[in-house]
Amino acid sequence: MHLDRPKVGVADLLDRMSTFLGQEAAALRRLQQFKTQMPAEGADKSPSRNWSMAIVIFLLGASSGLPIFFVVEKFEDLGQPITTLIAFGCAALAVGLAIAVVSTLWLIPRFLGRAAASLEGVASELIVASQAYVSGKNDVAIAHMGEMLKAGAAWYAKVRTRQFAATSAVGLIVGFGGVVGAALIFTQNALLRRQTDLLALQNKRLEHQILSSEAQRRSAYSTELFAILKDVSDEKPANNNGKIPPELVSRIIVLTRSARPYWYIDVTDNDLDRSQRPLSPERGQLLQGLIESKVDTSLLKEADFSSADLSQARLNGAKFDGLNLLGAEFSLAELREATFRDAELTTANFRYGKLEGADFAGAQLERAVFKHTRLSRANFRSANLGNTSFLDAYLLRAMFDIGLRYACFDQAMVATMATNGDEYPSGLARPLEGYGEVNDGALVRLKRSPLFTPDDPQDCSPPRRQSPP
Repeated sequence: MHLDRPKVGVADLLDRMSTFLGQEAAALRRLQQFKTQMPAEGADKSPSRNWSMAIVIFLLGASSGLPIFFVVEKFEDLGQPITTLIAFGCAALAVGLAIAVVSTLWLIPRFLGRAAASLEGVASELIVASQAYVSGKNDVAIAHMGEMLKAGAAWYAKVRTRQFAATSAVGLIVGFGGVVGAALIFTQNALLRRQTDLLALQNKRLEHQILSSEAQRRSAYSTELFAILKDVSDEKPANNNGKIPPELVSRIIVLTRSARPYWYIDVTDNDLDRSQRPLSPERGQLLQGLIESKVDTSLLKEADFSSADLSQARLNGAKFDGLNLLGAEFSLAELREATFRDAELTTANFRYGKLEGADFAGAQLERAVFKHTRLSRANFRSANLGNTSFLDAYLLRAMFDIGLRYACFDQAMVATMATNGDEYPSGLARPLEGYGEVNDGALVRLKRSPLFTPDDPQDCSPPRRQSPP
């Protein structure tokens, strides 16, 4: 069974198209009448659109945060003022606005032509096309429909471009404000760091000032020191077996007890620094002057030369027997063939000294340091070597007998390869407990066993036995 389709004539089709276009024209007229009540062109009230734009701005800010940080840090390193960074930000803002303006005034007209980019133009073209179609002027209607589409595209592109330019400008302004705030914070941090450095420098200089005032106060002893040395020189002790009058000895004892050790400023490498520990340069100068004047040091056993500063002194063959040299400083001193029999040398420092043939028999050397010291033929018999450090010392033909268990001989040179160990220190067990021997060129060194670990490797404290794993 076939259903007959209703026949529609051309006149009916034209009537329907005319009715449709008439309705569209009426709608456009109403649109024109209520145009004043419409929102501004390009306004976008869609919440989803706003959220999307916010997310895009957030992602742009997050991605630019790290480069901005390095740029600001670079400016801080170069010492550039914040105004330079602000100028760069203004330049970036100007570039963004320029791109928006060029896009609106040149790019859109170039690619979309110079059609009227307004809603009125689109509506008028549609009305004219409708009227032409109703009048049977199809060609005119088609031409106006094309113009309508062209004008509509231009109007839409203009609106979207204007909206993009406005949004970009707002984003640039907001982002630039954040950059300026971050730059100000970084600048403040840099200024705080500089202020902290200046305060540290100020504290150091205040410390130097305090030390200088203490040294100036102690320098009052210099007058008495030089007076004593002058009186000693006038007595000519070298012609009297080193003897000096008892009243002069008393003055020396009083001065040594008064000239207590103190911190002082040490000039190293064109810089001012505090001495590593409190010392008494006056005691060291006095003792050195008495020894060079050939005074019999046995008369000075009641004097206090503890913490005396004798660093870099040249007193070869000097006699320090029985003297109180507790914590004295002998670093870099030349004391070949010097004697320290029964002397108090606890915590004394002989680093990098030259003491070949020195005699320490019966001396108290607990916690004394002989690091990198030349001690060939030195005599340590009957000396107290508790916690004594011979780290990297030169001990060929040195003499020991007791107190070796708690001394440290790590890296000490004890023999040469050429003589098959004939220079090995006498009284030093071979092999020494807790140490092995290694060849270092022509020398033989002692090396601490892995089963022994020092309490303080820097000072080479005595080994402490550990149980094997």
